[in-house]
Amino acid sequence: MTTTKTKKETLRYIGEETRWFMDFLPKTIFNSLDREKRKYYREYRRRQRNIGESNLKIDKILSEIDELNKLIKKEKEKQKSWYDKLKMYYDPISYLDRDFRFSCSIEYRKRTSRKKGDKPYVYLYSHLNTTSNRVSIYLGNEINVKRQISELFGEDTSEDDRETLVEEYLRPILTSYGRYHIHKLGWKGIGKKSLNLELVCKWVNKVGFDEVREWIH
Repeated sequence: MTTTKTKKETLRYIGEETRWFMDFLPKTIFNSLDREKRKYYREYRRRQRNIGESNLKIDKILSEIDELNKLIKKEKEKQKSWYDKLKMYYDPISYLDRDFRFSCSIEYRKRTSRKKGDKPYVYLYSHLNTTSNRVSIYLGNEINVKRQISELFGEDTSEDDRETLVEEYLRPILTSYGRYHIHKLGWKGIGKKSLNLELVCKWVNKVGFDEVREWIH
């Protein structure tokens, strides 16, 4: 039989407190069993011992997993510190990475006409941002923006709602223009000149839409 011992050298059977555990039968009782019952008892003991030994292995593995989880936690804490430093050094040179991340926001602003009696009009502005950099692109009067976009794409956008205009037309070309020029010139380089929608449209016409799609990501 397989047993374990406590500090007091009291015999304890592997598998105690498991389901269907039975103490070992005294010899007199075992001898009183018929042949078939003895076979069942021996096979029961063998399976019960297997389960007990397996539970000991599981306990050992769980203990090892606990230790490994502690090591993983320590490494993740180290990584957190390293990532903070990594980002600090990455940001100033992020433009060198063709796939660098930045946001492209587009906002609508209502402006009162300078001419007395004329209705207020809406103009659009875009910003390319990271946590430490910002470049602005003036888009212009909403009506003129739709006209320029219609000419650029060869589609009538005059009836499109603002979400469609922004998500399907403006944001793709602005993101592509920004990524291309920031990658080539750096944030300081692209920020040296005043940017507007006319410049963006000229660039799209020059390089073509296949190239534009290459730089959207």
